Amino acid sequence: MSMKEGWVYRKWIDVLTIINGRNQKEVESKNGKYPICGSGGIMGYANDYLCPEETVIIGRKGNINNPIFMNQKFWNVDTAFGLVANTTYLLPRFLFYFCKEYDFERHNRAVTIPSLTKKDLYDILIPLPSICKQETIVTKLDKLNEILVKKREQLKELDRLGQAIFYDMFGDLQSNICNYNIESLNDIFELITDGTHQTPTYTIDKDNGYKFLSAKDVVSGSIDWTNVKYIPHELHEVLYKRLAPRRNDILLCKNGTTGTCALVDTDEVFDIYVSLALLRPYAKYNPIYLVHAINSPCTKMQFNDALKGVGVPNLHLGEIRRVKIIVPPIDFQNHFERKVIGIESQKQKIKQSIVEVQQLLDYTMNKYFG
Repeated sequence: MSMKEGWVYRKWIDVLTIINGRNQKEVESKNGKYPICGSGGIMGYANDYLCPEETVIIGRKGNINNPIFMNQKFWNVDTAFGLVANTTYLLPRFLFYFCKEYDFERHNRAVTIPSLTKKDLYDILIPLPSICKQETIVTKLDKLNEILVKKREQLKELDRLGQAIFYDMFGDLQSNICNYNIESLNDIFELITDGTHQTPTYTIDKDNGYKFLSAKDVVSGSIDWTNVKYIPHELHEVLYKRLAPRRNDILLCKNGTTGTCALVDTDEVFDIYVSLALLRPYAKYNPIYLVHAINSPCTKMQFNDALKGVGVPNLHLGEIRRVKIIVPPIDFQNHFERKVIGIESQKQKIKQSIVEVQQLLDYTMNKYFG
C-alpha cells in the first residue's frame, strides 16, 4: 500500500491493547448481563466482562478472518482476542474496518486449525490519518453499511408478504383444510446433502477466488452475497467436484438461523460449507413453492423439534429428510408462483441494488485500506 499524504504507519502495540479471552464456565449465566463472544459472535451470557464497549473481536484460533465490532461490554472466550483501540491515535470503528480488509491468514502459524499469536498481531502496521480524517472515513463506511441493512430489511418484509400469501392459499400443516398431500422432504428432493466438513482456507483474492457460502449467508429466504468469503481455486476444484450447486437448488441452514432456506436463483459458481444443506428438487415440483413451504412456521417447528447438539444446535441430514410439508397439485404450486412473481421481481431489484452498494463499499474499503 502506498502511503497517503498525511498518513503514518504505526505498529498495533503502539495504538491498541489485545485482551486475551478466557474460559467462560465460571461466569456463564442465563440471566447474565454481558454477552459471551467467540470469533463467530455471541455464544451465551455472563455476569462479568473482560472487554469494554467498542472492542473489535478477532479469532485467536479457528475463524481468524471474521472481525466483529461490539458496542457493549462482553466476555471473550479463549479462542478470541479483544482489540481495544487507544483513542488518542485510533478510532475503534476505523480499527474494525481495517481488520475487515486485512488478511490475517498471513500470520497463521498452524498447519491444521488456523491460529494467531499476540506477538505477531502487535507487529502489524496500521496506516493512520488524523483522528478527524478517521471520523470522515468511518462516517462514510457506516453510511454505506446502514444502506445495506435497510435494504436487507426490505427483503425480509417482502418475504413476510410472500409467507402471508402462502398461508392464505394453503393454510398450515396441522389443519390442512384443503386435504392436500403431505410428503417428506426425502420424497420431494432427489438430493439432500451438505457442504464440505473440511475447515476451509480463505483468500482475499476475489478476482481469482471462488465464493464460499455458509449459514450466515442465507437470510430470510434469500442468499446474501454481500459478505461472502472466498476460497482459492485449488480448493474450489476439489469441493466443486463433490458438489456443484446449481440454479433452483435450495440452500438450508443446519445451524445459526436453523431451518431457514433460500433458492439458488443464479448461475453463479460457488461452494458451500457444512453449515448449509443443499436440497435439489425433482422436476415435478415448483422450487419457489418449496422455498415458501419450508420457510413456513409449521416447518420451522419441525426443525426446532429435531435440533441436535448441546452447544451449537445443529440439524442432521436425517432429520431434514423426515420433515413433512403440504404438497398441493403442481397447478396450484404454479399459481402460487404467479401470485408472488411481483414480490420476487421486487426482491431481485433490491438484491441488485445491494450488489451495487456492496461494490461501492468494497471500492471505498480498498481505497483506504487496500
